[in-house]
Amino acid sequence: MISITSTQLDAWLAAFIFPLARILAMVASSPVLGNKQTPVRIKIGLSVLLTIVIAPSIANMPQVAVGSPQGLLIMIQQIIIGVAMGFTISMIFNAVEMAGDDEILVTFDEPQRAITPGQAAVFYDDNLVVGGGWIV
Repeated sequence: MISITSTQLDAWLAAFIFPLARILAMVASSPVLGNKQTPVRIKIGLSVLLTIVIAPSIANMPQVAVGSPQGLLIMIQQIIIGVAMGFTISMIFNAVEMAGDDEILVTFDEPQRAITPGQAAVFYDDNLVVGGGWIV
């Protein structure tokens, strides 16, 4: 008969839940998968798949119950690290986008209609014009 103690169960949950929280936060805040057009099921499925692949290679997981106060603090820490990783990926994407030949790629949070070549794009910081150009 197989017997599993609560300590073993907590260790297995921690080995899966903590990396999953970090990966979910990274996927949610990354530029490619974090946008509104990507379905939530795809985000969660990819995060679970990555966690299943990565979790066995992680050593020295904390021996804490996931639902304990210390486990919740670790969960918050993992979420913050994941969001920071996603924003770092976003900054790298933005640096690559701006590295072109006098061109800037502008992306919007929501789809825009009727953008036509020949129109002007103007960028403001409050009432100050900080840049602009022609849409080609």
